[in-house]
Amino acid sequence: MIIVFFSFTTLMHAQAEFDTCHNVHRFEGEWLYANGNDTIRIYLRTQRDYYPDYDKIEDRIFGWHEYKQGNTVIESVYSNRFMTISDVDTITEKSVSIGLGIASGAACENLPYIARGAINDYLQGNQGKIVKATLNAAGNQLTWEQWNKSDAGMFGQTYGMTLPREFILIKQ
Repeated sequence: MIIVFFSFTTLMHAQAEFDTCHNVHRFEGEWLYANGNDTIRIYLRTQRDYYPDYDKIEDRIFGWHEYKQGNTVIESVYSNRFMTISDVDTITEKSVSIGLGIASGAACENLPYIARGAINDYLQGNQGKIVKATLNAAGNQLTWEQWNKSDAGMFGQTYGMTLPREFILIKQ
């Protein structure tokens, strides 16, 4: 399985910088990539969590994916896409496969909208990857890029990737 965790964090006392533009919501919905024999379906939805002990709010974009080659499912947690997530403690690597977020303080007119973070690819030696997901201005195309942490100067052996290094998803 692939698991990704990013966060969009705003301190409670800085509500003027809160996501009033609903930038994280631009990523919501069903996305599809198809190229020859490969098909990737991703379903993204947002959730806001409040942590009073830390005086902060986090907007997260959780996601579920299915990767197929022809009619063969390579990996999938897509059937869990409508699960209830009461807080981050209710998710497991087998229930949610993607977590995204955008930088705090992003202005409403700033384009493109970009989510960044790390990804853990369980089918490739449990190695972490770095991810950048860029949404186009129309909100109907999401460019997914990922690379190995070792490519970015980290230590360790580099493994392959289950998903392609770069692909473009179309909103359905």
